[in-house]
Amino acid sequence: GVVVSALFVELDCRAMCPAMEGTRVPRVAACAAVFLLHGLPPSAEAVYRDSTGESIDLKVSKGMHSRGYNAVRISVVDDSSVQYHGFFDYEKPFFHRWTNLHLHTTIKDLPNGTATFDIGGQSVTVKLPAAGHGARGLLLADPCISSRDFACPFLQKFKVFERLVGIINMLVGSDEIDFWGILGDNFYETKNPIGQMLFRRLSVKAKATLFLSVPGNHDFWITGGPRGQLHDQFGNGFMQYYGQDTEAAIRGGHSGPFDFSANPDAYQIAKLENFVFSHQIGNIAFFGYSGAHPWSQLKPYAEEFCRWVNASATATVVMVLGHWNTDNLGCSDTSAPNVWAHVKQQPGCASKLVLYVDGHEHCNHVTEPGFGFMIGANGQGGNCEPQFGFMVIDTNPKTQDGRADARVDYFEVARGTVDNWANLSDCLQKSGYSGCRNSMAHPWRRPEAPPPTTSSSPPPRPPKDGRIYLLWGGICCVAASILFGIMAVSTKLCRARRRREVQQAGGTRIPLQSS
Repeated sequence: GVVVSALFVELDCRAMCPAMEGTRVPRVAACAAVFLLHGLPPSAEAVYRDSTGESIDLKVSKGMHSRGYNAVRISVVDDSSVQYHGFFDYEKPFFHRWTNLHLHTTIKDLPNGTATFDIGGQSVTVKLPAAGHGARGLLLADPCISSRDFACPFLQKFKVFERLVGIINMLVGSDEIDFWGILGDNFYETKNPIGQMLFRRLSVKAKATLFLSVPGNHDFWITGGPRGQLHDQFGNGFMQYYGQDTEAAIRGGHSGPFDFSANPDAYQIAKLENFVFSHQIGNIAFFGYSGAHPWSQLKPYAEEFCRWVNASATATVVMVLGHWNTDNLGCSDTSAPNVWAHVKQQPGCASKLVLYVDGHEHCNHVTEPGFGFMIGANGQGGNCEPQFGFMVIDTNPKTQDGRADARVDYFEVARGTVDNWANLSDCLQKSGYSGCRNSMAHPWRRPEAPPPTTSSSPPPRPPKDGRIYLLWGGICCVAASILFGIMAVSTKLCRARRRREVQQAGGTRIPLQSS
């Protein structure tokens, strides 16, 4: 069955049934239309659990690079009924949109790359790979798990909700994955976070894995582009719910991690600084941003990012994370390919391996061989054959010739009428990412082969083993014996021939001359 957050049902029920304001929902049957609204089966096939029995709605993201490598941001979203006893330094209701939710967030340090925290009675262990080491992450974009606010055409066909939960719990919740991310159009939500339905189903271990997210066009305007509608979130719900540490948090200091100066009731989208982040995980330096804002605003942050990358000896791979694959629907000049083209030419970034990932056009394929990847087909329809899949990037801090390298594997859950879930899930459960990538994944980027041996390189020396010399000695002795034997036979034949010639000449003996 499908498990739905009690808080989530309650919020929708209150919206649909105003008379229920101020009451707890006693059972799903009291508002069964909510399940139909989400494209989910009614209460006969869905299980309703009270929110007090569910794990915390947790996000852990990497701290901005200026905070130091070991910094992380920890955030919890709830209805303000839980006390955290001073663990968080910002605890306020959502502002502008989704104001029935409450955000608790703080910055913590991982002194040795790992730490365990008690958060509201829940033990949460956060891990971070050492700076400069290889890192491995799972990425996807444009996931839809409900048709409540926007149609999700392949929700039922591909069983996106339950399979996405399974993928994240199996892989992100394992020890093989260091980070994961959703790159915009996060669940096509406007009234309140549909994503909460998914996060409530994830294990605490999966939610404690470093999370990255950038907004897409539907995170600003539910219909897909400006001007939008007055009830749109204009990025405000996204920036408070998905828990990233951004430029706004650095600028805000003690006043709070957001810039709320834009007015969504005047159709203004949230300020760019609420979405720009730059940080490092392992040997990967990440630059995440909003494509709904122009390059003229983003450029100073991109330049500052590359200056920092230049000063970091351990950041050898750069990843640009955007949503738009082209300039349309609210994006003027900051599509991911455009920003990647600018970043890879910047001093400080030009000497690194610079990759980019986007979504938006609901397809999964390589867009720039070796460098650019689109992972936007996760339930939505588009210009491609219907797809559902995810990608994993695995970096190597240094190849044999001293360069950084990375491999990218694409796992396809389903495409058109072909469904790979049974075999894929069975393999992942038994063998994990490492055991399945060569047999179940499409290689979107292969690791570079080691350089060939050149003519100037000396040939390999034989091992110092006395048996080798004995063998060669025996071979030489045999060869010499054969040679002497041939010479002796040749001499005898020559003497016999000369005797015949003497007899034919009349018996005169002609002495043999030495040569």
